[in-house]
Amino acid sequence: MLEVVEVIDVNGDEATVYLKRHTACGDCGKCMVAKQNLDMTATVKNSLGAKVGDKVSVEMELKGLLGASFIMYGVPLAAFFIGLLFGFNVLSPALGMEANFCAFLTGLVLISLAYLFIKLLDRRGAFRERYQLTMKGIIG
Repeated sequence: MLEVVEVIDVNGDEATVYLKRHTACGDCGKCMVAKQNLDMTATVKNSLGAKVGDKVSVEMELKGLLGASFIMYGVPLAAFFIGLLFGFNVLSPALGMEANFCAFLTGLVLISLAYLFIKLLDRRGAFRERYQLTMKGIIG
């Protein structure tokens, strides 16, 4: 997905760019934008030596976009379903609780843990290189 953005700050080998959020954009949090706000900033490696005010084209490869989507949506969804199955088949009989309620609670706990784990990995920089925008060209 190729976007044209404006460089608003340069700090060493990184540039902060301003762009309007695309409708296909999700809520991964990399761009630090609220869901209702379509204006956002993102940090990009300044591989082309762009200066403040330059218009540049940036891209996230489809592979990276799909990977980020899987991490943000697929992993928590899988955790929720695993929690449902575990709560229903294992935890509910062991604790003597109502099966559906126990399954739902276990699913909520595991989906919460999945999001916390993803956030922890993100703070440690596990996704920084693989799921980042790259500069493709200076337009003007």
